[in-house]
Amino acid sequence: INNLLYNRDKKTDIEKLIRDNLNFVISQTRVSLNKNSFTIEIDTNEEKQTYDFSKLVELLDLSLVNATSFYSIHFIGQDTSPDWLLNHLIGKSKLEDRYNTVNSYLSEVFGVQNIDIIDNLPYIKKEEGTFIPLHTFGQGIKSFIDILLSLVLSNNRIIFIDEIENGIHYTNFDKLWEIILTISKQQNIQVFATTHSKECIESYTRVADKLEEDEIRFISLYKDNEKIQSIVFNKQEIDERLELGLDNR
Repeated sequence: INNLLYNRDKKTDIEKLIRDNLNFVISQTRVSLNKNSFTIEIDTNEEKQTYDFSKLVELLDLSLVNATSFYSIHFIGQDTSPDWLLNHLIGKSKLEDRYNTVNSYLSEVFGVQNIDIIDNLPYIKKEEGTFIPLHTFGQGIKSFIDILLSLVLSNNRIIFIDEIENGIHYTNFDKLWEIILTISKQQNIQVFATTHSKECIESYTRVADKLEEDEIRFISLYKDNEKIQSIVFNKQEIDERLELGLDNR
C-alpha cells in the first residue's frame, strides 16, 4: 500500500480509485482521515456502505504507476505512517520473510531488539526486553522506520522522501544513506530525497565513496524569473564542490 495519497490528502484520487475498483455503482464517496484511521463512506444507488480503509488493503492497490517505466511510485512525507498502516507493513514483512532484516537494521542504528504489533499498536522492544509504545519515541526512529519499511518491502520502485534529515540525528546520517544505497541497488529502487542539511549532503557523498557508488546525482533547484530551474551534478562534480567549500543546498 502506498501512503502518498494519505500524506498528501489526495481525496479525489482515492475516490476515483474506489470507483474504478469496486464492482457496484457508486453515487457518492467521502473520505475522512485522522491520525490512526482512514475511513471511506460510499453511497450506492441501493444503500449506504461504510468501509474501514484498513480492511480494504487487499482490495485496493493505492500505488501510483508510471505507465512508461511500470515503476510503482511511493512518497514519504513529513507525517509518519499511522498505526494501522504500520500494522499492515510489519505483518507484510513477516509474510515476505523480511521481518528479521527490518529488525537487524533497527538494532544496528538504535540499539533496540525489534518492532512489533501488540493490540493493534506498534511497540518497540528494547535490549533489556521491555516493550515500549512507539508513540513515546522521538521523530527520528519513526521516520527511520517509515523509510526502512518502504525500502525493505519494495522492488522495482521509485521512492520520494521529503526532507530526509527531519528528526534524524546527524550521527545516524551515514548509516541511513548506507541502508538506502545498499537496499536500493539490491532491489532496483530509485530514491529521490530532498534535504536542506549540509551535513546530510556530505554524508551522502561520503557513504557513496565508501560503497564505491558512482551512479548518484545531486539536483540543485533555484528560482529564475519566478520559474524553478535545476542543475544536475554527477558524483565527481559533487566532490569538487565540497572540496571547494561551495554550498550545495
